[in-house]
Amino acid sequence: MFPVALLIIALPLLAAVPALLLRRLRVFEIPIAVGVCAFIILLLALPTVDGSTVFSIGGYQIELNAPLTVLGRTLRVREMDRYALILMFAAAGLLFPLSVRSNQGWTFVPLGLAMLSALGAALLIRPFVFSALALEVAASLAAMMIQVEREEAHEKHRVATLGAMRFLTAVTLALPAFLGAAFVIGEAANLSGDAVAAAQAPALGLLLIGFALLLGALPIFTWLHPVSRDAPPLVTAFLSTVYLGAVTFLLLSFRQEYEWFRAGTTLQGAASLGAALMLGFGALTAWAQRSFGRVMASGLAIEVGLVLMMLAQSNVVSVEAIALLTGARIASYGLFALGLSLLRQEFGRDDFQSLTGAGRRMPWAPLAIGAGGLSMIGLPGTIGFVGRWMAARAMAGGDQELLMVSFLASVSLAIGLARGMGALLDTPGVSVADADEGTAPIEAEPLGRLGTLRQLAEGVWARLKARALQLSVVAPAVSIFWLGLAPQLLATLAHALANAYTFYR
Repeated sequence: MFPVALLIIALPLLAAVPALLLRRLRVFEIPIAVGVCAFIILLLALPTVDGSTVFSIGGYQIELNAPLTVLGRTLRVREMDRYALILMFAAAGLLFPLSVRSNQGWTFVPLGLAMLSALGAALLIRPFVFSALALEVAASLAAMMIQVEREEAHEKHRVATLGAMRFLTAVTLALPAFLGAAFVIGEAANLSGDAVAAAQAPALGLLLIGFALLLGALPIFTWLHPVSRDAPPLVTAFLSTVYLGAVTFLLLSFRQEYEWFRAGTTLQGAASLGAALMLGFGALTAWAQRSFGRVMASGLAIEVGLVLMMLAQSNVVSVEAIALLTGARIASYGLFALGLSLLRQEFGRDDFQSLTGAGRRMPWAPLAIGAGGLSMIGLPGTIGFVGRWMAARAMAGGDQELLMVSFLASVSLAIGLARGMGALLDTPGVSVADADEGTAPIEAEPLGRLGTLRQLAEGVWARLKARALQLSVVAPAVSIFWLGLAPQLLATLAHALANAYTFYR
Protein backbone atom coordinates (compact mmCIF):
# COMPACT_ATOMS: atom_id res chain seq x y z
CA MET A 1 0.00 0.00 0.00
CA PHE A 2 1.33 3.41 -0.99
CA PRO A 3 -0.07 6.46 0.79
CA VAL A 4 -0.58 9.44 -1.49
CA ALA A 5 1.28 11.54 1.09
CA LEU A 6 4.44 9.55 0.33
CA LEU A 7 4.09 10.16 -3.40
CA ILE A 8 3.46 13.89 -2.89
CA ILE A 9 6.76 14.23 -1.04
CA ALA A 10 8.89 11.66 -2.85
CA LEU A 11 7.98 12.17 -6.52
CA PRO A 12 9.00 15.86 -6.78
CA LEU A 13 12.30 15.07 -5.04
CA LEU A 14 12.99 12.18 -7.40
CA ALA A 15 12.07 14.30 -10.43
CA ALA A 16 14.37 17.09 -9.26
CA VAL A 17 17.44 14.87 -9.84
CA PRO A 18 17.01 14.35 -13.63
CA ALA A 19 15.75 17.93 -13.94
CA LEU A 20 19.02 19.08 -12.36
CA LEU A 21 21.14 16.82 -14.55
CA LEU A 22 19.27 17.88 -17.70
CA ARG A 23 19.01 21.55 -16.80
CA ARG A 24 20.62 22.61 -20.08
CA LEU A 25 18.11 20.58 -22.09
CA ARG A 26 14.77 22.26 -21.56
CA VAL A 27 13.09 19.81 -23.91
CA PHE A 28 13.60 17.09 -21.26
CA GLU A 29 13.56 19.20 -18.09
CA ILE A 30 10.12 20.77 -18.55
CA PRO A 31 8.21 17.54 -19.44
CA ILE A 32 9.64 15.84 -16.34
CA ALA A 33 8.43 18.64 -14.06
CA VAL A 34 5.03 19.03 -15.73
CA GLY A 35 4.51 15.24 -15.81
CA VAL A 36 5.10 14.92 -12.06
CA CYS A 37 2.71 17.79 -11.31
CA ALA A 38 0.03 16.31 -13.59
CA PHE A 39 0.39 12.83 -12.06
CA ILE A 40 0.00 14.13 -8.50
CA ILE A 41 -3.01 16.23 -9.53
CA LEU A 42 -4.53 13.10 -11.06
CA LEU A 43 -4.01 11.17 -7.81
CA LEU A 44 -5.66 13.91 -5.80
CA ALA A 45 -8.53 14.58 -8.21
CA LEU A 46 -9.72 11.05 -8.96
CA PRO A 47 -12.78 9.90 -7.01
CA THR A 48 -12.10 7.56 -4.14
CA VAL A 49 -13.17 3.93 -4.09
CA ASP A 50 -14.00 1.98 -0.89
CA GLY A 51 -13.39 4.98 1.31
CA SER A 52 -9.86 6.03 0.41
CA THR A 53 -8.46 3.83 -2.36
CA VAL A 54 -7.67 5.85 -5.47
CA PHE A 55 -6.76 2.95 -7.73
CA SER A 56 -4.92 -0.36 -7.72
CA ILE A 57 -1.93 -1.45 -9.78
CA GLY A 58 -1.39 -5.21 -9.63
CA GLY A 59 -1.31 -6.13 -5.99
CA TYR A 60 -0.57 -2.58 -4.80
CA GLN A 61 -3.09 0.02 -3.75
CA ILE A 62 -2.59 3.76 -3.72
CA GLU A 63 -4.74 5.22 -0.95
CA LEU A 64 -5.61 8.84 -0.47
CA ASN A 65 -6.18 9.07 3.28
CA ALA A 66 -3.70 6.44 4.40
CA PRO A 67 -1.32 7.84 7.06
CA LEU A 68 2.42 8.03 6.55
CA THR A 69 4.49 7.86 9.73
CA VAL A 70 8.00 9.35 9.63
CA LEU A 71 10.03 9.52 12.88
CA GLY A 72 6.85 9.38 14.91
CA ARG A 73 5.14 12.15 12.94
CA THR A 74 2.03 11.55 10.85
CA LEU A 75 1.46 12.85 7.34
CA ARG A 76 -2.04 12.46 5.92
CA VAL A 77 -4.00 13.99 3.03
CA ARG A 78 -7.06 15.62 4.55
CA GLU A 79 -10.02 16.85 2.53
CA MET A 80 -9.06 20.52 2.71
CA ASP A 81 -5.39 19.75 2.04
CA ARG A 82 -6.42 17.80 -1.04
CA TYR A 83 -7.77 20.83 -2.89
CA ALA A 84 -4.96 23.06 -1.66
CA LEU A 85 -2.40 20.62 -3.06
CA ILE A 86 -4.22 20.45 -6.39
CA LEU A 87 -4.08 24.22 -6.65
CA MET A 88 -0.41 24.33 -5.65
CA PHE A 89 0.77 21.68 -8.14
CA ALA A 90 -1.42 23.17 -10.89
CA ALA A 91 0.26 26.54 -10.37
CA ALA A 92 3.72 24.97 -10.58
CA GLY A 93 2.75 22.91 -13.64
CA LEU A 94 1.63 26.05 -15.47
CA LEU A 95 4.61 28.19 -14.47
CA PHE A 96 7.36 25.69 -15.30
CA PRO A 97 6.73 25.71 -19.10
CA LEU A 98 6.99 29.52 -19.19
CA SER A 99 10.71 29.23 -18.41
CA VAL A 100 11.26 27.88 -21.93
CA ARG A 101 10.63 31.31 -23.43
CA SER A 102 12.50 33.29 -20.76
CA ASN A 103 15.63 32.16 -18.96
CA GLN A 104 15.11 32.05 -15.19
CA GLY A 105 18.38 30.40 -14.21
CA TRP A 106 19.24 26.76 -13.76
CA THR A 107 17.67 26.63 -10.27
CA PHE A 108 14.08 27.35 -11.25
CA VAL A 109 12.81 23.90 -12.22
CA PRO A 110 14.87 21.51 -10.01
CA LEU A 111 14.68 23.65 -6.87
CA GLY A 112 11.04 24.45 -7.64
CA LEU A 113 10.27 20.73 -7.56
CA ALA A 114 12.14 20.32 -4.26
CA MET A 115 10.24 23.30 -2.88
CA LEU A 116 6.95 21.67 -3.87
CA SER A 117 7.94 18.62 -1.82
CA ALA A 118 8.73 20.75 1.24
CA LEU A 119 5.52 22.77 0.96
CA GLY A 120 3.50 19.58 0.54
CA ALA A 121 5.04 18.24 3.74
CA ALA A 122 4.18 21.52 5.50
CA LEU A 123 0.51 21.07 4.63
CA LEU A 124 0.32 17.37 5.52
CA ILE A 125 2.44 16.96 8.67
CA ARG A 126 1.11 17.07 12.21
CA PRO A 127 1.85 18.39 14.88
CA PHE A 128 1.80 21.79 13.27
CA VAL A 129 5.17 22.92 14.66
CA PHE A 130 6.86 20.64 12.12
CA SER A 131 5.04 22.55 9.37
CA ALA A 132 7.21 25.53 10.32
CA LEU A 133 10.33 23.37 9.94
CA ALA A 134 9.20 22.29 6.47
CA LEU A 135 8.55 25.92 5.55
CA GLU A 136 12.08 26.77 6.68
CA VAL A 137 13.42 24.13 4.28
CA ALA A 138 11.28 25.58 1.49
CA ALA A 139 12.57 29.08 2.29
CA SER A 140 16.18 27.89 2.04
CA LEU A 141 15.47 26.48 -1.42
CA ALA A 142 13.63 29.65 -2.42
CA ALA A 143 16.59 31.80 -1.34
CA MET A 144 18.79 29.98 -3.86
CA MET A 145 16.14 30.49 -6.55
CA ILE A 146 15.93 34.22 -5.78
CA GLN A 147 19.64 35.00 -5.85
CA VAL A 148 20.49 33.23 -9.08
CA GLU A 149 22.81 35.28 -11.25
CA ARG A 150 21.14 37.17 -14.06
CA GLU A 151 22.61 39.37 -16.74
CA GLU A 152 21.85 43.04 -16.41
CA ALA A 153 22.40 45.64 -19.13
CA HIS A 154 24.48 43.04 -21.06
CA GLU A 155 27.56 44.23 -19.16
CA LYS A 156 27.54 43.07 -15.56
CA HIS A 157 26.09 40.40 -13.34
CA ARG A 158 24.26 40.98 -10.11
CA VAL A 159 23.25 38.62 -7.34
CA ALA A 160 19.91 39.45 -5.70
CA THR A 161 21.10 38.97 -2.13
CA LEU A 162 18.74 41.50 -0.54
CA GLY A 163 15.55 39.75 -1.62
CA ALA A 164 16.89 36.33 -0.65
CA MET A 165 18.08 37.61 2.72
CA ARG A 166 14.76 39.34 3.48
CA PHE A 167 12.75 36.26 2.52
CA LEU A 168 14.89 33.82 4.48
CA THR A 169 15.05 36.14 7.50
CA ALA A 170 11.26 36.53 7.62
CA VAL A 171 10.67 32.76 7.57
CA THR A 172 13.45 32.16 10.11
CA LEU A 173 11.99 34.74 12.50
CA ALA A 174 8.61 33.02 12.21
CA LEU A 175 10.09 29.69 13.33
CA PRO A 176 10.61 30.68 17.03
CA ALA A 177 7.02 31.93 17.13
CA PHE A 178 5.74 28.51 16.06
CA LEU A 179 8.07 26.73 18.49
CA GLY A 180 6.93 28.98 21.33
CA ALA A 181 3.27 28.41 20.43
CA ALA A 182 3.80 24.64 20.44
CA PHE A 183 5.39 24.84 23.89
CA VAL A 184 2.53 26.94 25.28
CA ILE A 185 -0.08 24.57 23.85
CA GLY A 186 1.74 21.59 25.31
CA GLU A 187 1.73 23.21 28.73
CA ALA A 188 -1.97 24.14 28.39
CA ALA A 189 -2.85 20.51 27.66
CA ASN A 190 -2.06 19.65 31.30
CA LEU A 191 -4.57 22.18 32.60
CA SER A 192 -8.35 22.10 32.81
CA GLY A 193 -11.29 24.47 32.96
CA ASP A 194 -10.87 28.18 32.39
CA ALA A 195 -7.14 27.95 32.87
CA VAL A 196 -6.78 26.31 29.46
CA ALA A 197 -8.12 29.35 27.59
CA ALA A 198 -5.92 31.70 29.58
CA ALA A 199 -2.85 29.56 28.87
CA GLN A 200 -3.61 29.34 25.15
CA ALA A 201 -3.87 33.11 24.67
CA PRO A 202 -0.09 33.63 24.25
CA ALA A 203 -0.02 30.82 21.69
CA LEU A 204 -2.59 32.67 19.58
CA GLY A 205 -0.49 35.81 19.63
CA LEU A 206 2.67 33.92 18.68
CA LEU A 207 0.93 32.19 15.78
CA LEU A 208 -0.43 35.47 14.47
CA ILE A 209 3.08 36.95 14.53
CA GLY A 210 4.45 33.87 12.76
CA PHE A 211 1.86 33.92 10.00
CA ALA A 212 2.27 37.68 9.53
CA LEU A 213 5.98 37.13 8.88
CA LEU A 214 5.34 34.21 6.54
CA LEU A 215 2.77 36.12 4.47
CA GLY A 216 4.83 39.29 4.35
CA ALA A 217 1.88 41.12 5.94
CA LEU A 218 3.96 44.17 6.82
CA PRO A 219 3.87 47.38 4.78
CA ILE A 220 7.62 48.05 5.10
CA PHE A 221 10.78 45.98 5.66
CA THR A 222 9.22 42.88 4.18
CA TRP A 223 10.36 40.59 1.36
CA LEU A 224 7.75 41.51 -1.26
CA HIS A 225 9.46 44.50 -2.89
CA PRO A 226 13.09 43.25 -2.78
CA VAL A 227 12.14 39.87 -4.23
CA SER A 228 9.99 41.39 -6.99
CA ARG A 229 12.75 43.85 -7.87
CA ASP A 230 15.77 41.50 -7.89
CA ALA A 231 14.60 37.94 -8.40
CA PRO A 232 13.81 36.42 -11.81
CA PRO A 233 10.17 37.32 -12.54
CA LEU A 234 8.90 33.74 -12.77
CA VAL A 235 10.48 33.01 -9.39
CA THR A 236 8.44 35.89 -7.97
CA ALA A 237 5.31 34.47 -9.62
CA PHE A 238 6.16 31.03 -8.20
CA LEU A 239 6.45 32.43 -4.69
CA SER A 240 3.28 34.51 -5.03
CA THR A 241 1.20 31.50 -6.07
CA VAL A 242 2.78 28.31 -4.71
CA TYR A 243 4.42 29.56 -1.51
CA LEU A 244 1.80 32.12 -0.48
CA GLY A 245 -0.94 29.67 -1.43
CA ALA A 246 0.56 26.98 0.82
CA VAL A 247 0.91 29.40 3.76
CA THR A 248 -2.63 30.69 3.26
CA PHE A 249 -4.17 27.22 3.24
CA LEU A 250 -2.07 26.24 6.25
CA LEU A 251 -3.60 29.20 8.09
CA LEU A 252 -7.06 28.12 6.93
CA SER A 253 -6.44 24.59 8.22
CA PHE A 254 -5.46 26.05 11.59
CA ARG A 255 -8.70 28.01 11.69
CA GLN A 256 -10.71 24.94 10.75
CA GLU A 257 -9.09 22.39 13.07
CA TYR A 258 -8.53 24.38 16.28
CA GLU A 259 -11.46 25.94 18.07
CA TRP A 260 -9.24 28.04 20.34
CA PHE A 261 -7.55 29.57 17.28
CA ARG A 262 -10.74 30.84 15.63
CA ALA A 263 -12.70 31.56 18.82
CA GLY A 264 -13.13 35.16 19.88
CA THR A 265 -12.28 38.25 17.90
CA THR A 266 -8.48 38.24 18.12
CA LEU A 267 -7.91 36.55 14.77
CA GLN A 268 -10.50 38.68 12.99
CA GLY A 269 -9.14 41.89 14.52
CA ALA A 270 -5.53 41.09 13.62
CA ALA A 271 -6.51 40.12 10.07
CA SER A 272 -8.53 43.33 9.64
CA LEU A 273 -5.61 45.43 10.88
CA GLY A 274 -3.16 43.70 8.55
CA ALA A 275 -5.54 44.05 5.61
CA ALA A 276 -6.03 47.76 6.28
CA LEU A 277 -2.27 48.32 6.44
CA MET A 278 -1.45 46.36 3.28
CA LEU A 279 -4.35 47.68 1.20
CA GLY A 280 -3.83 51.24 2.42
CA PHE A 281 -0.10 51.03 1.63
CA GLY A 282 -0.91 49.71 -1.84
CA ALA A 283 -3.47 52.44 -2.45
CA LEU A 284 -1.01 55.16 -1.46
CA THR A 285 2.07 53.89 -3.33
CA ALA A 286 1.05 51.69 -6.28
CA TRP A 287 0.24 54.60 -8.60
CA ALA A 288 3.69 56.16 -8.10
CA GLN A 289 5.86 53.14 -8.95
CA ARG A 290 8.42 53.66 -11.70
CA SER A 291 9.26 50.12 -12.73
CA PHE A 292 7.30 47.01 -13.66
CA GLY A 293 9.00 45.03 -10.89
CA ARG A 294 7.70 47.43 -8.27
CA VAL A 295 4.24 47.42 -9.86
CA MET A 296 4.31 43.64 -9.47
CA ALA A 297 5.36 44.03 -5.84
CA SER A 298 2.54 46.50 -5.17
CA GLY A 299 0.05 44.09 -6.72
CA LEU A 300 1.38 41.30 -4.55
CA ALA A 301 1.03 43.45 -1.43
CA ILE A 302 -2.59 44.15 -2.39
CA GLU A 303 -3.15 40.41 -2.87
CA VAL A 304 -1.87 39.75 0.65
CA GLY A 305 -4.22 42.45 1.92
CA LEU A 306 -7.15 40.81 0.13
CA VAL A 307 -6.31 37.44 1.66
CA LEU A 308 -6.19 39.00 5.13
CA MET A 309 -9.48 40.75 4.40
CA MET A 310 -11.04 37.38 3.65
CA LEU A 311 -9.52 35.80 6.75
CA ALA A 312 -11.22 38.50 8.81
CA GLN A 313 -14.55 36.90 7.88
CA SER A 314 -15.87 33.77 9.55
CA ASN A 315 -18.19 32.42 6.85
CA VAL A 316 -17.59 29.62 4.38
CA VAL A 317 -17.71 31.91 1.34
CA SER A 318 -14.41 33.50 2.38
CA VAL A 319 -12.64 30.15 1.94
CA GLU A 320 -13.98 29.85 -1.61
CA ALA A 321 -12.98 33.45 -2.33
CA ILE A 322 -9.43 32.79 -1.09
CA ALA A 323 -9.19 29.73 -3.33
CA LEU A 324 -10.36 31.76 -6.34
CA LEU A 325 -7.97 34.60 -5.53
CA THR A 326 -5.08 32.13 -5.38
CA GLY A 327 -6.13 30.43 -8.61
CA ALA A 328 -6.51 33.74 -10.46
CA ARG A 329 -3.02 34.69 -9.31
CA ILE A 330 -1.58 31.91 -11.48
CA ALA A 331 -2.67 33.56 -14.73
CA SER A 332 -2.19 37.16 -13.56
CA TYR A 333 1.34 36.90 -12.22
CA GLY A 334 2.39 34.20 -14.68
CA LEU A 335 1.64 36.38 -17.71
CA PHE A 336 2.99 39.53 -16.08
CA ALA A 337 6.20 37.74 -15.08
CA LEU A 338 6.61 36.34 -18.60
CA GLY A 339 6.44 39.80 -20.16
CA LEU A 340 8.69 41.27 -17.49
CA SER A 341 11.31 38.56 -17.95
CA LEU A 342 11.32 39.17 -21.72
CA LEU A 343 12.01 42.86 -21.12
CA ARG A 344 14.76 42.19 -18.59
CA GLN A 345 16.31 39.59 -20.84
CA GLU A 346 16.41 41.96 -23.81
CA PHE A 347 17.17 45.32 -22.15
CA GLY A 348 18.50 44.37 -18.71
CA ARG A 349 16.16 46.79 -16.90
CA ASP A 350 12.48 47.25 -16.17
CA ASP A 351 12.07 50.92 -15.19
CA PHE A 352 9.64 52.98 -17.25
CA GLN A 353 12.13 55.63 -18.33
CA SER A 354 14.60 53.12 -19.79
CA LEU A 355 11.88 51.17 -21.62
CA THR A 356 10.29 54.09 -23.46
CA GLY A 357 9.24 52.76 -26.84
CA ALA A 358 10.56 49.25 -26.14
CA GLY A 359 7.15 47.73 -26.83
CA ARG A 360 7.55 48.48 -30.52
CA ARG A 361 10.56 46.17 -30.70
CA MET A 362 9.00 43.42 -28.58
CA PRO A 363 5.22 43.32 -29.15
CA TRP A 364 4.73 40.13 -27.12
CA ALA A 365 6.13 41.66 -23.92
CA PRO A 366 3.54 44.48 -23.60
CA LEU A 367 0.80 42.04 -24.56
CA ALA A 368 1.74 39.65 -21.73
CA ILE A 369 2.23 42.49 -19.23
CA GLY A 370 -1.06 44.13 -20.23
CA ALA A 371 -3.08 40.90 -20.00
CA GLY A 372 -1.53 39.93 -16.68
CA GLY A 373 -1.78 43.45 -15.30
CA LEU A 374 -5.46 43.83 -16.16
CA SER A 375 -6.11 40.55 -14.38
CA MET A 376 -4.07 41.78 -11.41
CA ILE A 377 -6.31 44.82 -10.97
CA GLY A 378 -9.43 42.67 -11.37
CA LEU A 379 -10.84 44.25 -14.52
CA PRO A 380 -14.17 42.72 -15.64
CA GLY A 381 -13.64 40.11 -18.33
CA THR A 382 -10.42 38.80 -16.80
CA ILE A 383 -9.82 35.84 -14.48
CA GLY A 384 -8.80 38.22 -11.72
CA PHE A 385 -12.27 39.74 -11.68
CA VAL A 386 -13.78 36.41 -10.55
CA GLY A 387 -11.68 36.38 -7.38
CA ARG A 388 -12.36 40.04 -6.68
CA TRP A 389 -16.09 39.52 -7.18
CA MET A 390 -16.13 36.62 -4.73
CA ALA A 391 -14.14 38.73 -2.27
CA ALA A 392 -16.67 41.56 -2.60
CA ARG A 393 -19.54 39.11 -2.04
CA ALA A 394 -17.85 37.69 1.04
CA MET A 395 -17.41 41.21 2.43
CA ALA A 396 -21.01 42.24 1.68
CA GLY A 397 -22.02 41.89 5.30
CA GLY A 398 -18.63 42.75 6.76
CA ASP A 399 -16.37 45.78 6.90
CA GLN A 400 -17.56 48.05 4.08
CA GLU A 401 -14.81 50.61 4.68
CA LEU A 402 -12.15 47.93 4.20
CA LEU A 403 -13.83 46.86 0.97
CA MET A 404 -13.70 50.44 -0.27
CA VAL A 405 -9.98 50.63 0.52
CA SER A 406 -9.46 47.47 -1.57
CA PHE A 407 -11.16 49.13 -4.55
CA LEU A 408 -9.01 52.23 -4.10
CA ALA A 409 -5.91 50.02 -4.06
CA SER A 410 -7.01 48.41 -7.33
CA VAL A 411 -7.50 51.85 -8.92
CA SER A 412 -4.06 52.93 -7.71
CA LEU A 413 -2.53 49.78 -9.18
CA ALA A 414 -4.34 50.45 -12.47
CA ILE A 415 -2.81 53.94 -12.63
CA GLY A 416 0.69 52.55 -12.05
CA LEU A 417 0.14 49.91 -14.73
CA ALA A 418 -1.17 52.52 -17.18
CA ARG A 419 1.91 54.70 -16.64
CA GLY A 420 4.17 51.75 -17.40
CA MET A 421 2.23 50.66 -20.46
CA GLY A 422 2.15 54.24 -21.74
CA ALA A 423 5.94 54.46 -21.49
CA LEU A 424 6.37 51.01 -23.03
CA LEU A 425 4.29 51.90 -26.09
CA ASP A 426 5.44 55.50 -26.34
CA THR A 427 7.80 56.81 -29.03
CA PRO A 428 11.17 57.93 -27.69
CA GLY A 429 12.23 61.45 -28.54
CA VAL A 430 14.44 61.78 -31.60
CA SER A 431 17.11 64.48 -31.56
CA VAL A 432 17.73 66.06 -34.93
CA ALA A 433 21.22 67.35 -35.58
CA ASP A 434 21.50 70.93 -36.71
CA ALA A 435 22.29 71.19 -40.40
CA ASP A 436 25.24 73.16 -41.64
CA GLU A 437 23.60 76.12 -43.31
CA GLY A 438 26.78 77.15 -45.02
CA THR A 439 27.33 73.88 -46.86
CA ALA A 440 23.75 72.62 -47.17
CA PRO A 441 22.12 73.17 -50.52
CA ILE A 442 19.16 75.49 -50.75
CA GLU A 443 16.88 72.65 -51.93
CA ALA A 444 17.58 70.70 -48.69
CA GLU A 445 15.98 73.37 -46.46
CA PRO A 446 12.32 72.61 -47.38
CA LEU A 447 13.00 68.90 -47.19
CA GLY A 448 14.53 69.28 -43.72
CA ARG A 449 11.52 71.27 -42.53
CA LEU A 450 9.15 68.65 -43.90
CA GLY A 451 11.11 65.94 -42.13
CA THR A 452 10.93 67.87 -38.86
CA LEU A 453 7.18 68.33 -39.23
CA ARG A 454 6.77 64.64 -40.01
CA GLN A 455 8.74 63.64 -36.89
CA LEU A 456 6.70 66.08 -34.81
CA ALA A 457 3.42 64.66 -36.14
CA GLU A 458 4.58 61.09 -35.47
CA GLY A 459 5.56 62.05 -31.93
CA VAL A 460 2.19 63.70 -31.25
CA TRP A 461 0.31 60.73 -32.72
CA ALA A 462 2.32 58.26 -30.61
CA ARG A 463 1.64 60.25 -27.44
CA LEU A 464 -2.07 60.40 -28.23
CA LYS A 465 -2.14 56.63 -28.65
CA ALA A 466 -0.27 56.18 -25.37
CA ARG A 467 -2.70 58.45 -23.53
CA ALA A 468 -5.63 56.59 -25.12
CA LEU A 469 -4.17 53.34 -23.83
CA GLN A 470 -3.83 54.81 -20.37
CA LEU A 471 -7.44 55.98 -20.42
CA SER A 472 -8.57 52.55 -21.67
CA VAL A 473 -6.94 50.97 -18.62
CA VAL A 474 -7.81 53.56 -15.99
CA ALA A 475 -11.30 54.61 -17.14
CA PRO A 476 -13.00 51.21 -16.58
CA ALA A 477 -11.48 50.89 -13.13
CA VAL A 478 -12.45 54.47 -12.18
CA SER A 479 -15.95 54.04 -13.59
CA ILE A 480 -16.41 50.78 -11.68
CA PHE A 481 -15.24 52.52 -8.54
CA TRP A 482 -17.63 55.44 -8.87
CA LEU A 483 -20.60 53.39 -10.01
CA GLY A 484 -20.12 50.78 -7.29
CA LEU A 485 -18.65 52.73 -4.39
CA ALA A 486 -19.73 56.34 -4.74
CA PRO A 487 -23.22 55.71 -3.24
CA GLN A 488 -21.70 53.79 -0.35
CA LEU A 489 -19.04 56.46 0.15
CA LEU A 490 -21.62 59.24 0.20
CA ALA A 491 -23.84 57.25 2.57
CA THR A 492 -20.93 56.65 4.96
CA LEU A 493 -19.99 60.34 4.85
CA ALA A 494 -23.57 61.41 5.51
CA HIS A 495 -23.82 58.98 8.42
CA ALA A 496 -20.60 60.34 9.92
CA LEU A 497 -21.80 63.95 9.57
CA ALA A 498 -25.12 63.05 11.19
CA ASN A 499 -23.36 61.43 14.13
CA ALA A 500 -21.09 64.47 14.52
CA TYR A 501 -24.08 66.82 14.44
CA THR A 502 -25.91 64.74 17.06
CA PHE A 503 -22.82 64.67 19.29
CA TYR A 504 -22.05 68.37 19.20
CA ARG A 505 -25.68 69.50 19.40
